[in-house]
Amino acid sequence: MRQTIVFFLISSCLFWYACGSTTNEQKSGPVDAAAIFTSQCSMCHEMQQDKIGPALAGVGARWGNDVPKLKSFIKNNQSIIHSGDPYAKALYEKWHQSAMPLFTNLSDAELTALVAYFPQ
Repeated sequence: MRQTIVFFLISSCLFWYACGSTTNEQKSGPVDAAAIFTSQCSMCHEMQQDKIGPALAGVGARWGNDVPKLKSFIKNNQSIIHSGDPYAKALYEKWHQSAMPLFTNLSDAELTALVAYFPQ
């Protein structure tokens, strides 16, 4: 019970932090994928090792190099999970049904830059 409460509190904080964060879409100039990763992803993900969420190195290959689906998952993971996607459902189960915050604030250009930033 205590773990559930702690998980809920951490998830809620991460969700509100992510929703309130500014993005490069609100700024002029080129997309800075490193800055997006640092501000939006790094609290839960590292590139080479698991953290609160899975390591991001090789994430494109794990999604079958389906960049549009990966971008959709980043933006709204619950939509992809509930669609019945086998990999999304397996990922959700593996990580103890921990859902990522929604990143609906990220533009397509930001998502494209972010996915390209992840190591192969």
